[in-house]
Amino acid sequence: MFYGKKIFLTLFIFLIFLSCATFPKRSTSLRDNIVNRAESYIGCPYKNGGIDPSGFDCSGFVFYIFQKEGILLPRSTDRLLKTGRTVSLKRAEKGDLIFFRVEKKTLHVGIYEGEGKFIHASSTGIRREVLNDYWKKRLIKIKRVI
Repeated sequence: MFYGKKIFLTLFIFLIFLSCATFPKRSTSLRDNIVNRAESYIGCPYKNGGIDPSGFDCSGFVFYIFQKEGILLPRSTDRLLKTGRTVSLKRAEKGDLIFFRVEKKTLHVGIYEGEGKFIHASSTGIRREVLNDYWKKRLIKIKRVI
């Protein structure tokens, strides 16, 4: 009988401790981290061949953001296009790479933000865009690398 009371008392104290404990908030996902980091560079300038906040080109921006999260991706857009697995726009998630053909031979890449938006290095600098008709007509592929 004493043994049962001891177990009950231990369990009771443990439950009281749990009710008083504070638990940290759930950490953000890697996808959220990538998008949050990309957002933090909005407004940085464009620089052909650039791979740092002093100036980015599109693939340099993607390379930099993912590298800061511990993911090493190819540096060029054409090699990025061969990385990961293809997903449809309907299944695109935060952090996916979104590719466009902006001229006959020019590839462009950005980071999908979700809800029909992406972040990329445009000729005017890092900016957020909505997948409007202009971009949808030029969309060629979405790749999942994480």
